[in-house]
Amino acid sequence: MEYTQSRQIWVMTQEYELVHDPIHECIIPALSGRWEEEKKLFGHTHRIEQATLKDGSVLFGIAYELLSHRCVTIRRDFFHGILGILKTDLEESALSQDFNQAMQQVAVSCLKKGDFSPLLMIPATAQEELDERDLRSTGYMDICSWGIGEERSPAKFPNIELSSGSPVIQVECIGTVKSIWRLLPEELSHERNLTVLLRLVLEITGPKPEDFQTAVAVRLLGQEIEKVRERMLKENRTEKLIQLLRRLEDTSRGGELEHGVASEIGETLGLTDLSLGGGHHRVVESPIGFMFSHGGTMHLSETGVMVVVNCMHCHQPFPIRAGLLKPASSLIGVKAYRIPGLRYRFTHQGGAGFLLQDGKMVGRFIWGIPTCSCPRIEQVKVNLDDLPLPKPNTYNYGTDDGREWIPMDIEKRLKVNVWTGGQTHAS
Repeated sequence: MEYTQSRQIWVMTQEYELVHDPIHECIIPALSGRWEEEKKLFGHTHRIEQATLKDGSVLFGIAYELLSHRCVTIRRDFFHGILGILKTDLEESALSQDFNQAMQQVAVSCLKKGDFSPLLMIPATAQEELDERDLRSTGYMDICSWGIGEERSPAKFPNIELSSGSPVIQVECIGTVKSIWRLLPEELSHERNLTVLLRLVLEITGPKPEDFQTAVAVRLLGQEIEKVRERMLKENRTEKLIQLLRRLEDTSRGGELEHGVASEIGETLGLTDLSLGGGHHRVVESPIGFMFSHGGTMHLSETGVMVVVNCMHCHQPFPIRAGLLKPASSLIGVKAYRIPGLRYRFTHQGGAGFLLQDGKMVGRFIWGIPTCSCPRIEQVKVNLDDLPLPKPNTYNYGTDDGREWIPMDIEKRLKVNVWTGGQTHAS
């Protein structure tokens, strides 16, 4: 693909000779010869593609991301490629001529195989079109449709039913949205803003150290719960956290704000510890630092919020980090659902789920681990009529005029305006 995007590429042979017509003299003959050999060996073009990708075990979301990163944005080419990659029995000839329906056919075929990734894709209507300035800077780069990695553990209830072409799945209803609070990464880096957040969480969980550390470190900042518990057992951290929460609680009751308490709590929980690697990254990055990079991207950056969800049975509240696809004020009272058992590279076990409104996903979360023990398995219908389609890339490559490189911001890829009029929360 890189070759097709430049007019300045030359091909040199092993004998160090430049080829004047590389496409017809070298590339096409080499590809055609190799392709014919592989066809004889495997018998079908899709089997060739599947053989290079672990027998076609790639997720729908991963395959979509893989192809869009490589600029496969001509739609018929896209469908040919994605069917070759996926673990589906769907034939290209069976696809609808309507691209939206064809995408839904592919997604449903994956769901029938236990691949739930189509349910967590960011809808097409929530995404902005790329303009020429963006394409000049980064090329076609899909940074928000998926992004949560390969599957590590399947859903506990993999079987689906179909209703009017849409899947009906078994999920766990966490509860209804009671309030929504703005939660930007930069706000966690300042003492006063961190204090406000920790006070909010303390009001929800109370001064119980286990509940508080799970809410902050696990559900809001993506740390592994077992690693958090193991860390808190060392150096008397649990007792230290108890004392710090008492001091924070005193300020919440009208006492004078004691400078440094929030930072001490953050340090005790390891929120700025570089050795923790952002929870899921094998890089030197703290949990808060991770939210400035891929952690923020997965929660849709500026639309990232703390959602407070109330269980409809015991009425216990739980804070969960989520990315919203509609204004916060319109989502109070909607239900939050998690998919039991399911885990991807950047999610917790059973932590991935969505906010559902009129059968459509209006928010996504990935760290919403099990909350209370109230029974609440439900069957819900999720519409798949708004899956993102690849957009034809019409930018004229090879005509760079020397203008500076411009970084791609995820905010430019999302249409939603979560907050209006200086709002920071909705309830």
